[in-house]
Amino acid sequence: MSNLSINQNSKENLSRRVACKELYSHAKKWLYVEVGLGVIVGVMYIIYTFSNPLFSCIQSNINQYWLFPLITPIISIIFTLIDNYIISSKIKINIEKAAYVQEIFDRNVLELPVNKMMIPSFESVIFVMNKDKLSEFKDWYDVKISSVPIEVGRVIAQKSNCIWDNNLKNDFSNTLGIVVLILFVLLIIAQCHTYDFKSFILGAISLLYNANLFLKYRKAHISSKNEGIKLNNNINDVWNSTMKSKDINILVEASKDIQTQIFYHRTNTSLVPDIFYKIHRNEHQDITETYIDNMINEYKTNFLYNETTHNRIENGKNLKINDEAK
Repeated sequence: MSNLSINQNSKENLSRRVACKELYSHAKKWLYVEVGLGVIVGVMYIIYTFSNPLFSCIQSNINQYWLFPLITPIISIIFTLIDNYIISSKIKINIEKAAYVQEIFDRNVLELPVNKMMIPSFESVIFVMNKDKLSEFKDWYDVKISSVPIEVGRVIAQKSNCIWDNNLKNDFSNTLGIVVLILFVLLIIAQCHTYDFKSFILGAISLLYNANLFLKYRKAHISSKNEGIKLNNNINDVWNSTMKSKDINILVEASKDIQTQIFYHRTNTSLVPDIFYKIHRNEHQDITETYIDNMINEYKTNFLYNETTHNRIENGKNLKINDEAK
């Protein structure tokens, strides 16, 4: 009943999906650099606090009072400045580019008008991509969505985006919380091995980069999670209102507003590593498909059944009138 499946598999839109994926991959590469720097700082801190024999070739007084007490805090401060002023901006610009390309894809596939107010904060988006990957992105949205009118399909597709993103981010946030808790306990144990108050302060400064990284991503994940919940609730309200009133026109304007909210949500999204995404992909795909099936069935129950019943009643009235006329 709609051209969604045809539109999403056009070469132009498949190219947009590939470009979007690669832009997110560029952002994640910088994320991995952040994590790598954090590992370096963390290892140096652990070595210092435990006076690891690895550095026994260096005189103990130099190792204890000069090498790590001075170098580790300095490196931590330098890494923090590099992260805040260089790496974070690299990640941000790639996320914004990816969100912009994905927005073009969605508005084309879902047959929504272009929002001229969405002017990217960068001069241009360069589509540097591997065209051999086009086939990997066929049927981005479930083909079953094409079985309903585009007015309905838009909101179902938007809901599927929201459900997938929310569940994935929620699982990653929980996993990240467990990992951080374990690391925090280890660092507390390590801190207990410091020699005096001066060493304690120097050790705390050494963890500046890791603390900054943790607080930055914790804030980003909480904000992204809250915005995702708000967006999901908004979609639910619109859908329930439409099913209750049996007025499909509610979805026309609402889907435009929802798409705008999705775009701004994506520009401020928190990243999830590819390995975590691949591990949980099938699980979240099944959950999303269940929501899609339920929404399609709910639409058919509320609209198609009523239309059929209405037509039968009208046909019955016409037959009665014709019989009376005879």
